[in-house]
Amino acid sequence: MILIGVLGAQDTGKTTLLLGNYLELLRGGRLADASFAASRTLHAWESLAAWVRFDDAARRPSFPPHTPRGTSRVPGLLHVGLRGRQDELRDVLLTDAPGEWFTRWAIQEDAPDAEGARWIVERADAFLVLADCERLAGSQRGPARNNIRQLLERLGNHARDRPTTLVWSKADHPPNAGIRAQLRRALNECIPHASEVESTTTDRRTLAGALESVLSLAWSPPRARAVTEPVLEHHPFAAFRGHHAHS
Repeated sequence: MILIGVLGAQDTGKTTLLLGNYLELLRGGRLADASFAASRTLHAWESLAAWVRFDDAARRPSFPPHTPRGTSRVPGLLHVGLRGRQDELRDVLLTDAPGEWFTRWAIQEDAPDAEGARWIVERADAFLVLADCERLAGSQRGPARNNIRQLLERLGNHARDRPTTLVWSKADHPPNAGIRAQLRRALNECIPHASEVESTTTDRRTLAGALESVLSLAWSPPRARAVTEPVLEHHPFAAFRGHHAHS
């Protein structure tokens, strides 16, 4: 099983990115060179997909609604089973959590209302961090920049070597070069191994590319390292179990 944490402030496009990948799989597309095999959350996927489809009443498609904060301490999880070229099967869980959790966690790690964010960061095998280009290019660019920078700094204390990608969402509204450079610098300082991609709903391939950037790295878990016992003392008697040094 692969758990991918999708992080970002409110309305950065997290749910839209997940839904775009689901719709691409329904069209017969592949994700990380794997095809759709199953899902245990089809009802949830279809509830989201209903927002972007035409219905009999000619309702115009729209973006899925904001993920409610609610009172749950764990995030909503969307599941998709993928089958690879070698017939290997992977269960992929994708978090669909309210952005307020991550904003709060970035400010105060142990905040009671950030428990859901902590749950994700502790358990995820890989991370997607969304930066909203539309906000970064608009009148709220200052708060938006500070928000994503705080989130990168906080995640940098926990990411270790887990695959991480900064997703410049809504990339058809590019921020100015100065803001982009500042955030890239923060990314390199906090999570040096992280990569960057751009995504936009005007090109559905970019939505799949964002998820593939971490899923392809997490597809095959690293092999366990050989266990070696540390040499604590060079005295030969120190090698025996139960040996205690006396002062």
